[in-house]
Amino acid sequence: MQRDRWLCLSALAFLCAVGCSTTSPPASTAGLAPDVSGAAMPVTNYKSERWQQAIAGLSFDGGRVSIDHAAADAIAVPGALVEAQQAYDAGLSEMEQGHREWAVGHFRTAVLIAPYEPQMYEGLGYGLLSKGESAEALAAYRTALDLHPGRLSALVGAAKALDSASRELEALAAWQAVLAVDPEHAAAHSRLASLSYFAGEYQQALGHYQRAEALGYPVPTQLRPLIEAKLNSH
Repeated sequence: MQRDRWLCLSALAFLCAVGCSTTSPPASTAGLAPDVSGAAMPVTNYKSERWQQAIAGLSFDGGRVSIDHAAADAIAVPGALVEAQQAYDAGLSEMEQGHREWAVGHFRTAVLIAPYEPQMYEGLGYGLLSKGESAEALAAYRTALDLHPGRLSALVGAAKALDSASRELEALAAWQAVLAVDPEHAAAHSRLASLSYFAGEYQQALGHYQRAEALGYPVPTQLRPLIEAKLNSH
């Protein structure tokens, strides 16, 4: 009898421990995910909220990046270039770790601190392009070019954004603009080999193919016989 009583009490204690466990989330936060501040938000809206936080303070209307001061002033205000560089470097670090949304947030902050510096817009474009936001990335690179016309890194970024958006004829012109600044730009020759081929410019395609190959840059091996077949058929 004493043993049965002990077993009963042990079972009750076990059931109480299970029933009183605090590992289950409270009803008010079930199905929610924390944001960076620790607040809770619906899981379905989490990514969208995070993205809106990352680009808050910026507008991409009109194909350029502009600052929405109503939202931006609560995030960062214009300051020293060294502060912008720190935010830019933090963005690069997050990109290396695969945290693309956080990276965009840092690049955004760099733009808000130094809106006169084209490098900060290039960082923003880099982050946006990694997220597949090609229109916004193009706006960032074009803003950099407004600040520094002919800047090679911004020209390359704009060409990549147009490639990403499948705007082939514009991309062709953009890569040609890269070559106008740097005639030996290997990546530009490689892309122009393909873009020129699909534009029906077969002689130019062959020239770009050969130049990219001579510069040691990878080009699609199957492209050359296609170009030569078109040239031989004319």
